[in-house]
Amino acid sequence: MRGWSGPALFFLGLHEDTGESRYLDLARRAVHLDLDHFPGTARTPAPSDGSPPLPTLGAGSAGITVALAAYLRHRPEEALTDPLDALHTAPDLDFTVYSGLLTGRAGLAAALAHNRAVERDPGLAAALTSHIRDLAWHALPHEGGIATFGAQNMRLSMDLATGTAGILHALRTVTDGLPVLPLLSRPRGREDRP
Repeated sequence: MRGWSGPALFFLGLHEDTGESRYLDLARRAVHLDLDHFPGTARTPAPSDGSPPLPTLGAGSAGITVALAAYLRHRPEEALTDPLDALHTAPDLDFTVYSGLLTGRAGLAAALAHNRAVERDPGLAAALTSHIRDLAWHALPHEGGIATFGAQNMRLSMDLATGTAGILHALRTVTDGLPVLPLLSRPRGREDRP
C-alpha cells in the first residue's frame, strides 16, 4: 500500500489481462525498488530511509513477499529466489500490537498462507498456526458477536484494512486459498461483465 510492491501487483494484473510481457518487466522493476529499500537482515529488513523495520502486509516485508512470489510464479528467476527466501521469515513474529489485514496479525497470517514455503518449512507452518490462534487476543465481544480494534487500537472497526472484515478475509485466505489482497484478482470461471 505504501511501497512499490502494490504497483508491482497492479502490473502483474495487467499482464494477466493482456498477456503483454512489458507489464512483467514493470512488475520486476517495481519489486526491485522495494527490495532495494530493505537492505537489512531477513528477520528485520531495515528501510534505507531510517524508519523502523516493518513486517506488515500494507507497508512492509510481508507485502513485498506477496508481490515477489506473485512475480516469480509468472517468470521464475533464480536471482530473486534468495531475496524471497530471506523475506519469508519476516511474518514469523511472536507479538504484534495490531490485528488487521494491512497492519497486523491477520495480514501476517494471510502472507504466510500465500507463501508456498510454509509447506516445506515447519517453522513457518508453526508461525501461521500461532498467528491464527493468537487472533483471539484481539477479539472482543460486541452485540452478540465478535469485533476487533482498528487503526491504532482506538476504536472498534469492521473495515477491511484494519478491522474485522480484514481478519475474516485473512482467515478465508488461510482456509480456502483466497487471494491475500481482495479486489486484486477477479473470480475465475465467470464471464467478464462490462
